[in-house]
Amino acid sequence: MEKFHHHSFDKIKAEFILPPLNLRPFVSKYTIYEQSPFHNSNKLFRALPNGNVELFFHFNEDKIHFYEKQKHIQYKNFIVGIFDLNYPMKIKITCSENKFKGLSISLNHRGVNKFLAIPLYKITNRIIDIESFWGLEGTQLTHSIAHENKDMGKIQILNDFFTLKLNNKIQIDQEEIHSILNLIEKKTGKITVGEIAYYTSLSYKSIYRKFNNHIGLSPKVYLRIIRFNRACRLLYHFPNINWGELVYHCGYYDQAHFINEFHKIMKESPLHYTKSTERNVYLNRPFCFR
Repeated sequence: MEKFHHHSFDKIKAEFILPPLNLRPFVSKYTIYEQSPFHNSNKLFRALPNGNVELFFHFNEDKIHFYEKQKHIQYKNFIVGIFDLNYPMKIKITCSENKFKGLSISLNHRGVNKFLAIPLYKITNRIIDIESFWGLEGTQLTHSIAHENKDMGKIQILNDFFTLKLNNKIQIDQEEIHSILNLIEKKTGKITVGEIAYYTSLSYKSIYRKFNNHIGLSPKVYLRIIRFNRACRLLYHFPNINWGELVYHCGYYDQAHFINEFHKIMKESPLHYTKSTERNVYLNRPFCFR
């Protein structure tokens, strides 16, 4: 296992760890995070989608509350699918010891098919309790992680769990969408549907059908998520970045297009966002309180 980054996001301390080589085709990274004192506890906010499916484990009695229209659910350990940027959900965190600590796993699209053994669209715009999803196996996993005191011990439990699942004979055939998603990743989201059609020799209709059938989102919506997250990451890492350069690297038409898109999603301007959140990110995701 390789630790490749350590940073403090305001009061959130996060450590990113790469999985072993045999899991890297499926697991992008592990993130161990801690925040104390937790200044956003009991405060509603929106965590924007980042285009990845992620698993979350929380310790002590920490829980995440999800508010969707009139619906309220709370989970301690859960799977988060890819959400539409405009999906009406807010979250709130409660922690028992004035210290919020957890662990997340970012799966790539192949990891979803291999370890969850379901098509991507089955968890689009959904949050699923891990123990409900994996049953007894999920219960044993969450208990093992909760009772392991060392962070790297928790990571090792997950490595062992996923390694066993490499032998899973259940295969979800989504190979036709994998090449498109790999292309988007290679281009860091700076690509159009027309360019996807050119590189893959597929028609627009075929591309839209593959996205709707396999991901549950249109290609334009998916690209919008990837592009927006790249913009927020650049704002975080390079607060003084020239906006023309940001627009170019993220694939927006021009500065006006970027500002308009940002305001539609975040309900505030990029400048106000960088001040109100101190360019913070919440567990690999941009967030806002609007």
